[in-house]
Amino acid sequence: MKKKTLLLMLPAAVLLALVCIGGIYFAQASSAGDFNIVDGVLYSYSGNDESVVIPAEVRDVARDAFRGNAFISSLSFAGAPVTIGESAFRECPRLVSVVIPDSVTDIGDSAFESCPALNDVSIGKGLRRLGDAAFADCDSLAAVSISADNPNFAADGCSIVNKECTWMYQYLTGAGYRSYAVPEYITGMEPFTFWGADELEHLTVSGIKEIPDYSIANCENLKSVVLQIPTSRIGVKAFTADPSLVQVVMPISINNIHETAFDGCPENLYLICDLYSYTQRFADEHFYQTSASPVVNIIVENIPVVREDGNVAELPDASPAAGGNADGSSDGTDGSPDGQGSLRVSADGVVLGNSPIVSDRAYVQVHASDMTVHDGSAAPTPVPQSDVIADHAYYLDQTLTEYIFRPGTEEIGDFAFARTRLQKAELPEGLKSIGEGAFYHCDFLTDVTVPNSVTHVGKNAFTWTPWYSAWLNDENSVQGLVVGDGVLIGWKGDKPEELPENVKYVADGVFD
Repeated sequence: MKKKTLLLMLPAAVLLALVCIGGIYFAQASSAGDFNIVDGVLYSYSGNDESVVIPAEVRDVARDAFRGNAFISSLSFAGAPVTIGESAFRECPRLVSVVIPDSVTDIGDSAFESCPALNDVSIGKGLRRLGDAAFADCDSLAAVSISADNPNFAADGCSIVNKECTWMYQYLTGAGYRSYAVPEYITGMEPFTFWGADELEHLTVSGIKEIPDYSIANCENLKSVVLQIPTSRIGVKAFTADPSLVQVVMPISINNIHETAFDGCPENLYLICDLYSYTQRFADEHFYQTSASPVVNIIVENIPVVREDGNVAELPDASPAAGGNADGSSDGTDGSPDGQGSLRVSADGVVLGNSPIVSDRAYVQVHASDMTVHDGSAAPTPVPQSDVIADHAYYLDQTLTEYIFRPGTEEIGDFAFARTRLQKAELPEGLKSIGEGAFYHCDFLTDVTVPNSVTHVGKNAFTWTPWYSAWLNDENSVQGLVVGDGVLIGWKGDKPEELPENVKYVADGVFD
């Protein structure tokens, strides 16, 4: 009782001081308690501060640690964290600024996805892995700052790429472009690269062999996509949930489309493709419409520029944020002719202007009064510098009517001369291999000479040529068409029990 009495008899000032001290202690304890940290891992944050500094003891930010936090606007680190986990800052509506220190080596999948206010990101030199969709669907993020000392990543205009500028990790959806073309020097991209790019209406992809899973998905206003050779595969749900998609131009190099590639797209989607191509068969099986030519206009405005020294320059300053038009054009303020967005500066300084693209060909608008333009009919045949004619080397070149094959040529690649106007193919001695579809649909090819040195001919190498059709439709011709060193490339009638004695090799598809 005595102790209680003494406590009650303390002066009011002393009691007030104790309460204040206790209150201060309580407030500090509460602030520290906002961070749930165990063994250097930050598992969650329950505070409501706008500017958050991650404590120095934190080594890793765990998955979902700040996900959905409605208060945080800026983020920095007091210590030297190593990893930022999957979805760690996803869906933080007020997050504007992020400083990622040199110590961070790993940013997980969707780490900053769907942060609509995020517009200032600085990445240090230590980053080695950037997860899929790390900055996807960030509507205000038009560019990022990456340390020049980072050996793995670089900022290329409105995208994050590898240091060599050959691989695209993330298109930044805040760029605001309505039309965009992936630069030719990009040879690959990650899943979810264009996820949530709602401003895009037209996209052109060239130089990329595989369109990865979910890579061009969830783009609300995307209407037209142009894929170009060498694209051959389209992955899982690559275009899923693109509700405005009208057409996808598909090159003849396509030979693999996942069943779910166009899930969630309009039922009346057009796949623009060649007759009898893999794409047409896919479209028929999945009830998509096909057309040999585009059904909506194709617009290509904003393409990053490659300087003469080979280094990457940023996109023309034509974004809406930089005073450009809403469609991404710039009314000539970028110095390009007639206000057209720049394309690419070649090694000799030639600049190509805006190019409407139909199927796999670009039609270049030339703005020069002193330039002679040829239609190709009088142009000399290029002399190959290799013993191999590359895949698709002259595919769809409607100016090519004659070709003089270089002595020593050993291989003709897949679809190398397909759909040209070639009239004669006098193949050289020493040629060993003719690729799949090499002369497919050469509708004027009436004269073909195949030397005895040829030991391999790919599927449909001469299909739909007058030369092949003449044999096929001649009732008096031999039942099997054999060329080169005993290569059977065609057969009329039922499959034989025994092949003719002179047959050494049967081309793919002969008995389909």
